[in-house]
Amino acid sequence: MKPVKMIVAGCANPHMAGYLRSIEDLKGDIEFIALSDSDEARLNHHRRLVGDSADLTYYTNMDSMLEAHPDADAIMVGSDNCDHYEMCVKAFQRNLHIYSMKVVSMDEEECERLLQLQKKSDRIFQVEFELHFSPQFTYARDLVRSGELGEIKSVYMSNISQ
Repeated sequence: MKPVKMIVAGCANPHMAGYLRSIEDLKGDIEFIALSDSDEARLNHHRRLVGDSADLTYYTNMDSMLEAHPDADAIMVGSDNCDHYEMCVKAFQRNLHIYSMKVVSMDEEECERLLQLQKKSDRIFQVEFELHFSPQFTYARDLVRSGELGEIKSVYMSNISQ
């Protein structure tokens, strides 16, 4: 199986450094080909972090990265949370698999629109939530699944580990 060609939109997520440090370990399964961030200082920080070990092209604009890499299979969205929704919409328009780091939107209607886009697509749409094994989350999940809380229309969770 050929590796998934991955582009990365944004480096704001604090976990991005760990992903980028793993580029060499993921070779064979994932081929990281480009990285964009609108914050040039943040982009340069991550460029130094990756170093010369990865053959990445860097962009200060996601749209330029998308145009330059029509061969990309997937996108990792690690930007500032306020940009996730728009970036995910653009990724669906490009027919990319999407791995979004944390929240895709704080607006329930935007989230519903993304779910509708996913239903019309044959792409995988994943949203990271690294706290899914924490006792607090497990307790809340079990409450929801039990039906004890009734029909859930929205969930708000906060990561206070930062």
